[in-house]
Amino acid sequence: MNAELNFHCAQTHDDMGLEEEAVEYYERAIRIGLPDELLKDAYVCLGSTYKVIGEFQKSLEVLLKGEKKFPEYEPIQVFKALTLHSLEDHSKALKTVLHTLLKTTNDKGIQNYSRALHYYAEVLDKS
Repeated sequence: MNAELNFHCAQTHDDMGLEEEAVEYYERAIRIGLPDELLKDAYVCLGSTYKVIGEFQKSLEVLLKGEKKFPEYEPIQVFKALTLHSLEDHSKALKTVLHTLLKTTNDKGIQNYSRALHYYAEVLDKS
């Protein structure tokens, strides 16, 4: 069966609000083997879908797999932060968001405070 077709079926199910049905298509698409350009989005979509249906631990597992395979793909970090928040790991969630923001923003104002923001990200549990 075609991995890309399964991926697009999963997205269609997601768009229709049929998240639980979308899961099997995402999982099949990943298992069959997608090209990297779609695979990184499949990890994001499956992780997000698991979060939507309340499967927070599965969401985190999928996003961590995606992170390991695509460490530079920042959308994975943002969705991981949302899942960490759902798992009530608020410090890790905020730390992830701060590091992602500092890595990706071109905003000069935020960059002017990058040293302080990196510091605060590291000491969230202590303050």
